[in-house]
Amino acid sequence: WLFIKRQFQNSVYALLIASLLGLSTAHIFFGSVIETYIFSAAALIGFALVLQKKSDSLLAPVGMSVLTFGITLTNSVQNFILFVVSQTLKVFKTFRVSFTQVFRFTAFTLVLGILLSIIHAAWFPSSKLFFLPSDAQAEEEFAFSVLQEPSWKVIGRALLLVRTVFLYAVIAPRPYVFGEEVGGTFPRFNFFKISPETFSFSSYDGVGNVLVLLWGIVLLTAGFFFLKNLLRTRTVDLSIAFVFCVLFNFVLHFNYGYEPFLYSPDWTYALIFFVALSLAPLAKNRFFQGGMTVFLILLAYNQFQFFQFIFTTITLFFDKGA
Repeated sequence: WLFIKRQFQNSVYALLIASLLGLSTAHIFFGSVIETYIFSAAALIGFALVLQKKSDSLLAPVGMSVLTFGITLTNSVQNFILFVVSQTLKVFKTFRVSFTQVFRFTAFTLVLGILLSIIHAAWFPSSKLFFLPSDAQAEEEFAFSVLQEPSWKVIGRALLLVRTVFLYAVIAPRPYVFGEEVGGTFPRFNFFKISPETFSFSSYDGVGNVLVLLWGIVLLTAGFFFLKNLLRTRTVDLSIAFVFCVLFNFVLHFNYGYEPFLYSPDWTYALIFFVALSLAPLAKNRFFQGGMTVFLILLAYNQFQFFQFIFTTITLFFDKGA
């Protein structure tokens, strides 16, 4: 809300966008379940707010970047992307000055990150040092190479990421439920299922189908306004940074993480911010505001059904005495 309010001085539009982010599957779910990545999303949004002030001081950007760095290492790349783009927007700066700022920002973040990691390891000997290859190997169990996978699985992974990044992270589908077949003692929910040479994806029904159609229109409209502004002004704003942040997450999770939705807070904020900045020409349009309000009401109902499905499934599990 604060980011959009500062950007456009429009409280109604800010409320609509904040509600969209809050009702998105990524944020309403992980904000309730409380998973690490929701705190990472908060740090990333905080970093965007710091950059919005357009101050030459590195204290706040470095501080927020170290916080992001400490929660999820790879998300510091998003901080770097946002900072680089923010420096290019300051047209009064020469390339040399901008490069110096980017170098200082990166160096300070890495140095502080390494220093705090060493202090943390000294305080808690069982912890790992992220910059040592031997300690970083623990993450290898979540990584895989698509180059070593059959073509049907590579295509399936790509389609899963497209669905998760642009649909599932915002509008909840009907998840698959797994139990004994995966050796679990508690129901496991996933948005995909893999069987021999078949990659299946969670689908929508009822209100979900309507929401997917409306959200597709919103994304296409946002993309249209973004390209129109880019071609007309030949200048970039933070919208392009958010595009690169989403793209970075897509590339990263093509080779990392079994269930991409687990990491969805890392990019959902960027997708919503991109939509908000791109649709700025419609911010004061009453028809648009009314349409968004209807969309949000339907989205809230769909997300309620999503939670109801999960709670019902879990309740049945406990009723069996497990």
